[in-house]
Order: sequence, then structure tokens, then C-alpha cells
Amino acid sequence: MSRNSKPHVREFRDNYATCTDFCEVFRRNTTHLYLLAFLLTANHQEAQECFVGAIDKALAGRNVFKGWEESWSKRCLIEHAIGAITLQPGRREARRDVWFQDGEIGFRTFLDAVTQLKSAERFVFVMTELEGYSAKETALLLHRTLESVHNLRIEALQRLAELNQEMIVTVHPQESRLTPILMIRNPISGFQDV
Repeated sequence: MSRNSKPHVREFRDNYATCTDFCEVFRRNTTHLYLLAFLLTANHQEAQECFVGAIDKALAGRNVFKGWEESWSKRCLIEHAIGAITLQPGRREARRDVWFQDGEIGFRTFLDAVTQLKSAERFVFVMTELEGYSAKETALLLHRTLESVHNLRIEALQRLAELNQEMIVTVHPQESRLTPILMIRNPISGFQDV
């Protein structure tokens, strides 16, 4: 393309994901995305609604670069769940369901423990620990303070340790209340800093 010629719209559109790309992501990752929705909502009906809502939102995303479809789809699902669960004033907790798919007993025990967390603790745990969101990004998405997210994360980890004795959580506060060191003992891999 010469300096004076204008780029064609098609050249720009080739860099963006299409509806077909998003459909393929949801088809290929159905179980993983549904599991994420289930962990956030702790209820199969709400998980299904979040899954469908995420598909709609992802397909409406017109300016998502190719290669980012999977992360955008997860973000759409998380944002839909936040809107449906945590941002509804006066919303009562839905009935907690159990995971009905096959899996090893440790996995099902872990899922059961996560779904027993309060919704705010569950969202913070899933977003920060399982999906790798930073505390700052989690706070922005959940409309909470950074300190609130850190406290909810600690509460979630401690509650999980109470529910699942195989996982031991130790909190070591540092100088700042916002940066505690958490040690989690995973029976398989030993201790790890969080």
C-alpha cells in the first residue's frame, strides 16, 4: 500500500475475530466455559443463562482481534455472571447445585467446596485464583475496593481450607494489609505462594 492510498476496510476486518471464530471457541471449550459459569453461579440454571448470555455478548463484540476470542469469551462470561449475580440489589442466593459430571473425587470435592462460598468470596476466588485476574482488575469489575477484594480472597481461601481439610491455608500479613502472603498446601504439589 502506497503512502497516499487509503487502506481498504477489508484489510482492517481481516484482523478481527468473526462470529464463526467465536462459535468455534464456544464449541471447542463448552465444558470449560460451562464449568466457569457453574463455579461463578453455583447453580446450573444460572450457569446456563450466563453461558448463553456470554455467547450473545461475545458475538456482539465487533472489535476483538483474532487470537483473543477465547479470553474475550471468558471475560464476557464473567461480566455476564457479575451482572446477573453480584450487581443485583436485594438478590437472594439461588439454590446451590452439585456438579453432575464425572470427575475424580478430589475435583468434585473442590467444586463442592467452591460452590459453598458466599457469592462475593466465590467471584473473587474464581477470578483471582483460577482465572488469573489481578486484584485490581477484579476490584474494578466487581465494583469493590482493592482492600475488599484482598479480604474476600483471604476469607475464601480460609473457608475452603475449613471445607476441605486436604488444603491448608496460612495467612502471613506483611507490613501492608493489602499484600498478605498466602501459603496454600496442595496435597499434590506441596506449598506454593499465592
